[in-house]
Amino acid sequence: MNKNISLDKKNNQVGKILYNIFLYPFYLITHPAKGWSDYKYEKNYRLYATITYITLLIISLILNSTVRGFIAGGVNIKEFNLFTTILKALIPIFVGTLASWCIGSLIDGKGKMYEIFSTIAYSLYPFAVTKLIAVLLSNYLTSDEMLIYHFINGLGIALTVWMLFFGIMGIHQHSFGLTIIHLILTIIVIAVICFITLLFFSFIERIISWLSSIINELKMRYF
Repeated sequence: MNKNISLDKKNNQVGKILYNIFLYPFYLITHPAKGWSDYKYEKNYRLYATITYITLLIISLILNSTVRGFIAGGVNIKEFNLFTTILKALIPIFVGTLASWCIGSLIDGKGKMYEIFSTIAYSLYPFAVTKLIAVLLSNYLTSDEMLIYHFINGLGIALTVWMLFFGIMGIHQHSFGLTIIHLILTIIVIAVICFITLLFFSFIERIISWLSSIINELKMRYF
C-alpha cells in the first residue's frame, strides 16, 4: 500500500515537472494577464524550467549553425564555434535582464532580477522550439515549401515577443502604456551597454597593442 502511495507521489511529481516545462508556457501564451500575474505572486516559475529553456535555446542555435538545410542558407561547419554560439544565447539574456532591472528601478517596476531573468528564459521557449522544428524541416523542404520554414520561424519570434511583453507587464506590474515605455527604454539601455562594452574592449585592444609595440622596441634595442 505504502509502495503504491509512494509511486503515485513520484508520478505526480514527474507529471508536475513535465507540465511546468512543456505545457505551462502555453498557459502563459493563452492567458497572459492572469498567467503572468500568478507567475509573479504565486511564484509559478521554476529554476529547472528556466535552465531547460536556455538549454533548448543553445541547442537550437547549435543545430541552426551545423545542420540547417542547404535550401535555408546552408552551413559552413568549419566556421562553427561552440563557445561563440553559447555566448550568443547567454549574453542577450543577461544583458536584457540587467537593462530591464535598471529601467524597472527607475520607473517603479516591481520585478526582481531573478524574476526578470526567468521571464526572459520562459519567453524564449517558443523561439527555441520553433527554431528546432524549422531547422529539422529545412533538410526536407523544397524551395517551393520554404514559406513553411519562414512561417515557423516567424511564429516563434511573434510568440516570444508576445510572452515577453506580457511577462514584463506582469512582473513589473506596469500598465500597457508603461510596458511599452519600459521596453523601449530597455532597448536603449541595451544599446548603450553594447556600445560601452565595445568601447571598453577597443580601448583594451589599443592598450595591449601599445604595450606590445613598446616590448618589441625594447627587445630590438637591448636584446
